This record gives sequence, C-alpha cells and structure tokens, in this order.
Amino acid sequence: MRTQTLFSVGGLIFAMMSAPVSAGEIQERLSTNPTFSLVSQKQPSSLELCIADAVSRLGTAGSFLDGSSRVVITASFGEKVVVAIELNGGANGTQVIGHIQSRLWDDRMRERISTCL
Repeated sequence: MRTQTLFSVGGLIFAMMSAPVSAGEIQERLSTNPTFSLVSQKQPSSLELCIADAVSRLGTAGSFLDGSSRVVITASFGEKVVVAIELNGGANGTQVIGHIQSRLWDDRMRERISTCL
C-alpha cells in the first residue's frame, strides 16, 4: 500500500512538472492590447489608491509593486482579472496603460482614471 501511494504521488508530481507553464490571470490581461494610454505628472505612488478605487467598481481591486517604478492595479470578478492598469513611473511622471476586458467599460474607466491624474 505504501509503495502504491509513493508511485501515485510521484506520478502526480511528474504530471505537474511536465505540464506546460501558462501565464496567470494578471499576465494574461496585461498581454492583451492596451485599451488606453494616459500620462500624468504624478508618480505611481500618488496615483495608486485613486486608480484602485476607480477600478473597484468592476471587481475586487488589488495592487502589486513590480520593480522600483512600476505598479500594476487589477480588478477581479470571481477568478477572472477583468482590468489591469499599469503605472510606469519615470523622471517626468507616469504612463498609465489600461487593459480592460469589456469594451463597454473602456470610456467609463478612462474617464474615472483621468480624474486621478
């Protein structure tokens, strides 16, 4: 019985390791064509809360620091990331790039996020 359990666990580990690695929900949303691109003179840290609040109208908001000058803000509905906003900071401000799943929300999200800039 013990030998059979070890083989079963070993088979499961082998199957997991040999399965193709796919991007997660956030990376999948970020890989889509941008819905909009805006520019702000503010730094990402000054925009983060306002933009997270704006996208929270579509789902549960989350914010992730990706390096020293990049923040990714998401909104998730269930297990699906429906919004991903990139805040790419630089010496002269921040480029705000939106990736929205639903074209019905493009203009509304752009307007709400514009008020944060």
